[in-house]
Amino acid sequence: MRLIVENLEKYSEWVILEYRHCALIWENLLFTNVKDKNMESFLSEFAEVNHESVTEMNKKLIVLDPAAKKELITSDFSNVDGIVVGGILGYDKPKGRTKKHITDKSDKKTILPRNLGKKQMPIDIAAFVAKMIYLGEKIENIELTDQLEIKFDDEYSVVLPYAYPVIDNKVIVTPGLIGYLRGKD
Repeated sequence: MRLIVENLEKYSEWVILEYRHCALIWENLLFTNVKDKNMESFLSEFAEVNHESVTEMNKKLIVLDPAAKKELITSDFSNVDGIVVGGILGYDKPKGRTKKHITDKSDKKTILPRNLGKKQMPIDIAAFVAKMIYLGEKIENIELTDQLEIKFDDEYSVVLPYAYPVIDNKVIVTPGLIGYLRGKD
């Protein structure tokens, strides 16, 4: 199964951390809508990169869209060419950008819009949860946080208002993100 990340962000260290993590999660990975030369150069080291948008591809695809009416289930992966995750860094309040930039612009005959529940997830974490479902897990059996607090010291911390999976009592976080946020990477 192919994971397609439709890039809708400018090059930044944060988005690159999430994209790199996607490559660790899914072997068969394609980044679409990559226009920035720096991003193209970096991404091509570990994945296939395409300038065209996924909305221009004539393939049967699952589109992970938080606004979709149906939740993703394992059987959705039958008879599709891949699954699309919007390469969009989130906001505290979702803005419907996946629907606007991907779902609404795609051929309705070839896509299956699906959600991963009510919680907003980072790009790579959506890919992680989708992979769990692809491998047979049910969304209701995946433990997810409501947010993640990263402490810098006794006084300062940052709260990321996104869902992260908990596996064996360990929160799965983008590798390098905590160091990046602490200014150590």
